[in-house]
Amino acid sequence: MTTTTNKPPGQARSTGPTVQEVLAEEAARQVVPSALQSESAGYFGVADLPKERYLSPEYHAREVAKMWRKVWQMACREEDIPNVGDTIVYDIADDSVVVVRVTPDEIKAYHNSCLHRGTQLARGQTSMASLTCPFHGWSWNLDGSMRNLPCQWDFPQVDKAKLTLPEVKVDTWDGWVFVNLDPESGTLADYLGEVLPAHFEQMPLKSRFKAAHVQARVPANWKATMEAFIESYHVFVTHPQIVMFTGDHNTQYDVFDQHSNRMITLIAVPSPSLGDSVGDDEVTESLIVDFLGSDAPTELGEGQTARDVAANAHRIEFSKLYGVDLSKMSNTEAIDAIEYALFPNFIPWAGDGFPIVYRFRPDENNPMACIVDVMLMGLCPTGIDPPTAKIHWLDNAPGSDSPDWTEAPELGALGAILNQDMGNLSRVQRGLRASRKEGVTFSAYQESRIRHFAQILDRYLEA
Repeated sequence: MTTTTNKPPGQARSTGPTVQEVLAEEAARQVVPSALQSESAGYFGVADLPKERYLSPEYHAREVAKMWRKVWQMACREEDIPNVGDTIVYDIADDSVVVVRVTPDEIKAYHNSCLHRGTQLARGQTSMASLTCPFHGWSWNLDGSMRNLPCQWDFPQVDKAKLTLPEVKVDTWDGWVFVNLDPESGTLADYLGEVLPAHFEQMPLKSRFKAAHVQARVPANWKATMEAFIESYHVFVTHPQIVMFTGDHNTQYDVFDQHSNRMITLIAVPSPSLGDSVGDDEVTESLIVDFLGSDAPTELGEGQTARDVAANAHRIEFSKLYGVDLSKMSNTEAIDAIEYALFPNFIPWAGDGFPIVYRFRPDENNPMACIVDVMLMGLCPTGIDPPTAKIHWLDNAPGSDSPDWTEAPELGALGAILNQDMGNLSRVQRGLRASRKEGVTFSAYQESRIRHFAQILDRYLEA
């Protein structure tokens, strides 16, 4: 067991086994992806961050002008628009982008605004033969060229051949469609850097399908909301039902390239906050029976660890669910929380269990609220092409300013976890408004991913 105290800022670590100690032991008897057998901590100081970044309309306006209109953003999955004519709308602040499947092998994106009087050409997710304005019927072909101008005789100033829809840059990676509102931006490949694609080549999401997609409005700034999901420091207080089997304080935090970072949280390892009093039998019982509600075996065989038993239970459950053989899946891929993040708001999990994907955006131009997407990525059985999940929008729970995530049964046990997280966020936003303290305090290591993204955002705002 590793214990590091009295270390310089950024080097101090919790008691408890480290991620690399556990994975090294398991790698001696399993094939553990090399992407997970590495560590790349970052240190970004200990200064407070100004609270205005969560509250100020002026700060939000700077974010829109200097960041949101400059970065690559995940708009959808390729499978969301599988057929020619399929469209999906991605909104961010004042901007609206319609993503279109133009041919079986080509995707384009356009500013979602009619060139007559500005009406939105599309909403939500649909399929159409042309992009047609519902107001006066002006229409464009899927390739952006103008198709029809009603009463063209009355528009002598308009040349249909020149009135093409303004395009938005679009590219794909690992089954995801990204857009960038800046026509002068670099490529998506350069933005992704080297590490993220290399790691997901070992643990790809491209071969998966979107088994669930739940969306809701949350009464908190998009950064405050996202920040609740990129650290495990909060687990022992916010999620007490999982501390028996979650290595929260000994989570590993990594920083990669210019725009990405990661955390790996060990599962079937008790929280260091519980000390040394928890046995392996208690860990497996708490995880498999109490949390998952599974009837899978919890007894430890000779030479087995709690992680071995828990991972085997997951392999059995997911093999039944998807009809695939997961017997060779490593423990860490089966059960650990392996969460990557791509600036500014795309949070994909890795592993062969049931990866989660989060996305966080401002609610139009309201710095006090945001839109949260939660997706679950399922495994595709050989020879079967499962339908992708449609968006399930959650309304606010009665008498509450937040939605009830358990109203989305497709999320399973995650719904209750999300309610605990979201229950904090309205209090965070309200508390920040009441605070007389000008800055927000973050730890050096456990909240290093938050500091990393804050520094990236500052670079955009100062450019």
